[in-house]
Amino acid sequence: MSGEQPVTSPLPDKHSLMASVDRCFRRYKRSTTRREKAVELMWSHVMKLMASWLAEYNATRLIRREVTRRGETDHILLGLWKIRHTTSGETHTYRLDLASGRWRRDRNLDRWPELKLLPVTAEGGLAFTWESLIGDAFDEVFRQASKALRLPTSAYDYLHGELVIRWDRRDLSKACSILANDQSLEQQILSDVRYPMEVDGCVTCHTDWNDRRATAVDVGSREEWQPRGAEHCHECAENEKRKADYERTVMQRLATVKAQFGDLRALNLGEGRSYAQLKTLGGYRVKALMTALWHDALDRPAVSLASRIEGTRACLYLREVLRVQANIDAVERIASERPQWLPMLSRIHPRHWERSDLFSRKLWVRQGGSAAPVDRRSLRCDRRLCSLERPASFRFLNDSSQVCVAMILLGWAKLTEHFGSAHGHIDKWIIFLQALAPSTDRRPAARMLAIRAGLILMQHCLARCDASLALDKLKQPAVMRLGRAWVAERLTVWRDQGYRELMRSKAKGEASLQQASDWCLSHDCRYPDHNMNWTAIERHSHTWHEHVQAEARRRREDQQRDGLGDGALSQDLTWSSPIDAIQTDRFVATPLTDSEALRIEGDVMHHCVSVYDENCHHGGYLVFSIVPTAADAEKADRATLGVYLGAGGFQLNQLYSYCNTHVSSAARAFAEHVIAALNQSLVERAA
Repeated sequence: MSGEQPVTSPLPDKHSLMASVDRCFRRYKRSTTRREKAVELMWSHVMKLMASWLAEYNATRLIRREVTRRGETDHILLGLWKIRHTTSGETHTYRLDLASGRWRRDRNLDRWPELKLLPVTAEGGLAFTWESLIGDAFDEVFRQASKALRLPTSAYDYLHGELVIRWDRRDLSKACSILANDQSLEQQILSDVRYPMEVDGCVTCHTDWNDRRATAVDVGSREEWQPRGAEHCHECAENEKRKADYERTVMQRLATVKAQFGDLRALNLGEGRSYAQLKTLGGYRVKALMTALWHDALDRPAVSLASRIEGTRACLYLREVLRVQANIDAVERIASERPQWLPMLSRIHPRHWERSDLFSRKLWVRQGGSAAPVDRRSLRCDRRLCSLERPASFRFLNDSSQVCVAMILLGWAKLTEHFGSAHGHIDKWIIFLQALAPSTDRRPAARMLAIRAGLILMQHCLARCDASLALDKLKQPAVMRLGRAWVAERLTVWRDQGYRELMRSKAKGEASLQQASDWCLSHDCRYPDHNMNWTAIERHSHTWHEHVQAEARRRREDQQRDGLGDGALSQDLTWSSPIDAIQTDRFVATPLTDSEALRIEGDVMHHCVSVYDENCHHGGYLVFSIVPTAADAEKADRATLGVYLGAGGFQLNQLYSYCNTHVSSAARAFAEHVIAALNQSLVERAA
């Protein structure tokens, strides 16, 4: 069975649909009403088409195995994506075109589900859920349905954009709520709309009862307290109004969701099961899906090569493994001839992996003013690759190890996030790395230490300085001397105490480099000088940190002596945070939004977080105070979190406990939760 049957549900006529939209425009005169009614009309047609396709192709079935007449094995995911193993041992990937009902070859795999294979969580659980897979299937069906009904005239393109925005803003956070045949939809809406708990009691009536109780002479004559009601109390009337508003909001949102997704719920794809039953059954199906993928669909050599491309510690998704598996001969050739370039394959489109000149200099280095072939959009999977301007930069990449190339790519991506295009910037970045790398030590680990130092310094400059000045800061001789001194110190540890001690003290050494970076950047890159080794640099850095803390305490004492109390000084800076305090069962994170709060945090934690007030004031940096709430909390659970804002959202810059010591794993996991909440707030604001 090939599964290439024609679609049985005919598509609506676009000309009649466009005529209906035109009639809607002629009927309503206000522009906002026209837009709303036209979007409602288009939405109803898209939902009906989605319902017919979901019912026809059964997109809720996670995986099924079929054997064709030629003896080829097909693994079909959610009825929309197919992995085919041919009789010759090759792997082909397909995506179902719902409009024609035929399978189309899909080599890029960008629209496949976000199915993470590795790493497995500590508890042995899966990194994805049945709800997320159903959500991916619904997103793909909606994308194809909206594309099939897109009106041919460019004047109506904004209607398609409005449909996409409405789908992204749908009230359901879990797609399987559409499939459930119980009250899960209502419960989801009730959890989204917060009930105003404060309206259940009237402060005015309670105060009146306390007054009457206090003035009563005879204890037996005290009357039981009763609310006076909305007709006698203004606050009770306001509470009744707020309750009515809450109920009205819930009913309106429920009616809206039912109107938007009524066609999909009428399919009864959940077969009458409740939400709890669907979730339990979906957990078993997800485990069966993983078993089928690992036993039948995935090849172990392809998984190993994909792990080398993405990084041994990076998350490995199904699409990355399938890309390698579909081009296994080309990847194996590159792994044997040029293994150091394997991480570059994650940025290059798979259609170019078979090129024999894929990593030749003429492909990557500009010749005069003309652009290199790598600048073409067809060569890249994203916009993070660009040509090099110096042959020396290409030679540095070609002579580096596989791990070093992966680390250079990480810095490449950070530069692209800040500058949009890395043309010219990547050569400055590689020149800086060449200056840090020891010229006499050719060992890969020595170059890896230099690249790691460059990453730390670049990230620190991007957080402390303006993005346009960050690379200029890196070019300063003092910053280069700082990086070279740190690399020399780490190589000395390796030589005298061994590689095990070098790796054991890795985190401590990187923390000392970050602290020294604060001192170096605070003096306009005048220090360290040529005569300072790493011991002297640490001594000067420690003295400077103590001076910053003493200055903060002195300002606080002057403030109290002048009678200003707890108020902030007139020259203090203020800023805002996109989110308020975040609290879980173990931690609470509070944003610090003024200079005084940073000084207090620095006094408590004994570090120099107060020097970041100008960066926070200009909007490129945020600081959070993480305090444990559990009774059995450790000292390392108390931490200060610093994040900087890049083009890709908020990213971790620093996370330290008392005296810049390391935090616990629980505090680090909570910090990642805070960063995710910050990025989610950016997405909601953009929407």
